[in-house]
Amino acid sequence: MGKERQRQEKGSMIPKVEFVYSMIYDKVIIERYYKKEYNFEKFSKRVRKFIKLIEPKWKKVEKKILSKLANISGLKWSDPKIKCYVTTHHFWVPFSDPLTMGVFYGKKAEHQVRSEYFIHMLTHELIHQLFIQQGWSKRFSKAFSKIRDKYKKEIWNTKNHVLLLALHKDILLKYFGQKALKKQIEETKYYRTAGYYEAWQIVEKEGYQNIISEFRSLLKAR
Repeated sequence: MGKERQRQEKGSMIPKVEFVYSMIYDKVIIERYYKKEYNFEKFSKRVRKFIKLIEPKWKKVEKKILSKLANISGLKWSDPKIKCYVTTHHFWVPFSDPLTMGVFYGKKAEHQVRSEYFIHMLTHELIHQLFIQQGWSKRFSKAFSKIRDKYKKEIWNTKNHVLLLALHKDILLKYFGQKALKKQIEETKYYRTAGYYEAWQIVEKEGYQNIISEFRSLLKAR
């Protein structure tokens, strides 16, 4: 790594994730999709308890994950703080804008496993956020489109997740290991929204490092 790149990376801003409970937001999700009436005392207690559980676990890995994502992607974070709305349930799946994560809450013995799953899903959505934070950058849009358009026969969701999952694989292997990676791939077989597992198969076939390297080369191209 050259000295110039080291200086750039050292000076790069790394955001902090703020976990937020919004009663109004949570109430809309619950009453629209799950129950007729929102029980504020019950649901607010559930969400706040989960935030108290997950926040220190996330903070242990936040800086290294977010700085690593910037380093390997060649992209910069633009917002110093990212609000993550934690809700009693998802709409259908977590999503990135506004960043929204439903509670992953198992029995007491399952808390550690569910916490790790939450962190992996949050990382996935934060990679989407990293892309979103590029704004109207033509440099990013052209590079991302060229990666996506290589897979014309795939559905929209698959094409849009190839680069994201290549980046996520790097994070999973670096900080969580092969077992966590394998579990993430297997679980995508059962997602309600199609296309994730197929995107993982492309990443596995072509090699995550090759995909990332191609993307970085396209970013540099003028």
